[in-house]
Amino acid sequence: MNEQVPNPLVSIIVPIYNVEQYLVECLDSLVGQTYDNVEILAIDDGSTDSSYAVLKEYAARHQKVRVFHQENAGAAVARNWGVDEAKGKYVCFVDPDDALELNTVEEMVKVAENLQTDIIMTCLARYDSELKELLKVDVHFSQVEKLPPVFSGEDIAAQIYTTFRNGPSPCNKFILRQFIVEHRLKFQALPRVNDLCFSYAALALAERIHVINKAYYKYRTSRKGSSQNSTDKDPTPVCSAYHRLREVLSEAGKFELFAKSFYMAFYGSCNYTFKQLKNVSVADRLLKLLRSPEMADIAGVRLERMDFRTDAQFVAYKCFWSTADSVPLMIDDATRKRLDTPVSIVRGLPSKTIGFICGSLRPGGIERVIISLIPLFVAQGYKIVLMSGAPV
Repeated sequence: MNEQVPNPLVSIIVPIYNVEQYLVECLDSLVGQTYDNVEILAIDDGSTDSSYAVLKEYAARHQKVRVFHQENAGAAVARNWGVDEAKGKYVCFVDPDDALELNTVEEMVKVAENLQTDIIMTCLARYDSELKELLKVDVHFSQVEKLPPVFSGEDIAAQIYTTFRNGPSPCNKFILRQFIVEHRLKFQALPRVNDLCFSYAALALAERIHVINKAYYKYRTSRKGSSQNSTDKDPTPVCSAYHRLREVLSEAGKFELFAKSFYMAFYGSCNYTFKQLKNVSVADRLLKLLRSPEMADIAGVRLERMDFRTDAQFVAYKCFWSTADSVPLMIDDATRKRLDTPVSIVRGLPSKTIGFICGSLRPGGIERVIISLIPLFVAQGYKIVLMSGAPV
């Protein structure tokens, strides 16, 4: 094996498990970076295919590549080991079935050194393995354009977890290693969303964040065997992730500051998780966990209609969190006129009844979540009533 890079400025950490089909493309994008002062920490997570052999071959040919091997323990454990072994001033994370643009590190270093950032966030270019499509995914919504070039997590505390797309991903972030060490940030050993607490805690605690509205990272989705596709087997890790995030923010004395954004993100993650589920019994297990005493401090969300963009979103929220026999329903102006009532919430529904507005149910977005949940609530003995039609 070649001698290691003595004083790398950047450490690229790659957890690897059974990705022989994509690994060469990934490694070529890393060893081919236009910035030379880089080390690549490749942690094999007990692969049973040829991935480990590929890594050793690259390490023999490239001074930048350092190979580590562990018994299968998951990507989180591998990433944590990589951070512990890293020598660089900056750290970035790459998944082994993804790839970087060749000028990524060079451009990140220029910006980080100039602005003295804790975190740089970029866009992701998502590649769907099934559809064979490559498309840009913006890292932020329009309101971020109003922020200064460098801002802190506290500057956008109320929206920090709902403003950024791909916020939970560590792969679109270029992070000061000392920042990770000082705040003792760790990835959770979970089968899914093991990066959520790490990334969300980092965003909240960072004092200097910069956003680049450009895609440098090619992110592969719909790959068979990916943890993204394991939701229907166990949907509960999302609860563990937010439980730990709340602990980290509370330990820093900052939970109340980020509470509203935390709750909105947790609710959004649950919506997303339910959308992925195809098994009603699995959905029922997640719903029971969300309503259990141990989740009371996390799932006891208190949000108002004003926090949502549409009435249908508010209805879905009520369905998730209400423990009453009947679920109140926020209605829009048109429906209010049809019902000839001056109040904005329909109350007094019969026991074990949920009311929906016909016009609010559209086959997309969060409204799709409502539709997907109907069989679950029916199975629990609820009657579904369309407010402008007959019971179904």
